[in-house]
Amino acid sequence: PTVEYRRASESFNSASREVKQFKTEIDANNKKIDENKNKIAELNKSMKLGDMTMNQLRNRARDLAKQLNSTSQAAEPEAYKALQKEQGAVVARMN
Repeated sequence: PTVEYRRASESFNSASREVKQFKTEIDANNKKIDENKNKIAELNKSMKLGDMTMNQLRNRARDLAKQLNSTSQAAEPEAYKALQKEQGAVVARMN
């Protein structure tokens, strides 16, 4: 191989190693972001309604609506009633 080819090959290999390193770092950062999002969601669920901001209340109401949509009233009547009750409390707090 020529000198130019070797230089290009070395440059490519170096760039490939950098890309792999960046990908690894991005994957680790994405994992941390997901973990933090889960922690925030858990904290929001445990917050008292009176301590929540209007945006947090809206997000909680949306989350409860999604849960209600995926919960069978016939198969899980207790869970469904609990979700309805909590959703009612959130909506009442928003008003």
